[in-house]
Amino acid sequence: MNDSQPVVSITARRVWLLGFWFTLALVTWLALTPSPPRPVTYFSDIVLHAAAFTVLMFLCCQAHFRTTLLPPALAMLAYGLGIEVVQGLMGARFAEVKDFLVDLVGIGAGAVMRKVLGDLADRVMHTLLSLLRLEN
Repeated sequence: MNDSQPVVSITARRVWLLGFWFTLALVTWLALTPSPPRPVTYFSDIVLHAAAFTVLMFLCCQAHFRTTLLPPALAMLAYGLGIEVVQGLMGARFAEVKDFLVDLVGIGAGAVMRKVLGDLADRVMHTLLSLLRLEN
């Protein structure tokens, strides 16, 4: 860790971990459920894939990979490919190359978001946890 990165407390790390794993579980369920909830179907599939993978990549970086982007990018790439393979094996859902390509765009956007906003997000997290008296 370099001197310009804020030190992340154990409590903040736990919040980032919880946020990542909850989001991953939710996205997985939405991707694999035969009938997604109605409000989700109002949005374009492209928008949903891009948003999901942007958020997942950002949270994966914040929770697990503080100084590098390649491992989380590869993990999200494998996850996106896995989702498409499983959807291809399901009767109610279909695998689409377009979805995977949009996932890649989301992964890139999430990496940029981490680089640009990651340290700010850590400072905001510290402030919120301090206000809630969960850390000093």
